[in-house]
Amino acid sequence: MDENPLLRRAVKSRFKSSGYVHLSIAESFRKALHLLKNRPIDLIIADSGEFPSTGLKLLLRVRENPALENIPFLMLLRQHEPKIIEAALNAGASGFLIKPVSFAVLEREMARILDDD
Repeated sequence: MDENPLLRRAVKSRFKSSGYVHLSIAESFRKALHLLKNRPIDLIIADSGEFPSTGLKLLLRVRENPALENIPFLMLLRQHEPKIIEAALNAGASGFLIKPVSFAVLEREMARILDDD
């Protein structure tokens, strides 16, 4: 989930060129929930974002839902935000990265999270 359309397009293009063919990107909290209810999802990556539709809010909603609660969840933060990090980890985030993050680092963290699952 990310609100920036240029970033969403760039991320989708990069993932597809790296062999990730089944990729869904949501521009909002509401669309992310819709995707989660209607498609099988292996990993959620969400921007910590701005209130009220934050990645933390999405994480809490995912962890409340028995059908979704075991999906690994990677939180992206705009800066080192100890309170958000603590809240995300307490809510069940599988990991977090601070932006900007290189694609190589993102891929390594995705592999670590998916291997732990």
